Amino acid sequence: MVEWISEAINGGSLRHVDLHTGTNGWASPPGDLFSLRSKNYLTKRTKSPSGDYLLAPAGMDWLKSSTKLDNVLARPDNRVANALRKAQSQGKSLKSFILAVNLQIPGKDHHNAVFYFATEEPIPFGSLLHRFVHGDDAFRNQRFKIVNRIVKGPWIVKKTVGNYSACLLGKALTCNYACPSTTNPMSIVTLVTYPNARGIRMRIHVPFDPVSFLLDASGMDINAS
Repeated sequence: MVEWISEAINGGSLRHVDLHTGTNGWASPPGDLFSLRSKNYLTKRTKSPSGDYLLAPAGMDWLKSSTKLDNVLARPDNRVANALRKAQSQGKSLKSFILAVNLQIPGKDHHNAVFYFATEEPIPFGSLLHRFVHGDDAFRNQRFKIVNRIVKGPWIVKKTVGNYSACLLGKALTCNYACPSTTNPMSIVTLVTYPNARGIRMRIHVPFDPVSFLLDASGMDINAS
C-alpha cells in the first residue's frame, strides 16, 4: 500500500479496526460480500457477487460542525486531500484519484459521515467511472447507488429492506457533485433530509452491517471497468 493511502486510512476521526474483532471504528469487507445485478439481470433477474472494488477504501471521518461541510476535498484542512498533495509534491502518485462521499445529516449540529475511496491507476477513458466523473449530474443521479448487506440488524430492518438493500441516491436524496477542474479529487455531497432521512438512516445506521457505494451500469454498452 502506498504511503499516502496508508496515512489516510489510519489518520481519521474514526479509527481503522479489524474487520472481525474491531469495535468503535470502521473496516472494509471484501467486495464479493455484496450481491449485485449480473450481466443478464434484465432478462433473468439474477445477482452475483460483486468482486473486487473499483476504488479502494481510503478512510472514513465522522465530523460534527456548526455549518454545512460542502466539497470536503477542496477544504484546505482536509487530511486525505493533503496527504495526496504531499505525495504529489514529491513526484509520487501523480495519476491518483480520490472520491469522497459525504452523507450530511443536518440539525442543530451538522453531522457528516465522510467515506474516502482512491485509486493509483488512471481512470480508463470511456469507462463508467470516467463518464461518472466527467459527465453531468443527470447521468450521475441515474447511476449512483448505496447498497448494504443486512447481517446482524434487527428483524424490523430485515423485514423492511431485505438482506440486501440498494437505494438510488440521486432519487432518494439531494446530491451535489463537485469535481474541480484544476485538481484530481471529486467530492460528492448527499444531503439527508426529512422526510427521506428515515429510510436512509435505516440503511446506513444499522450496527455491524457493511455498506457499499456503486455505479449502476445497467443497460449501458460501455466499458464499465
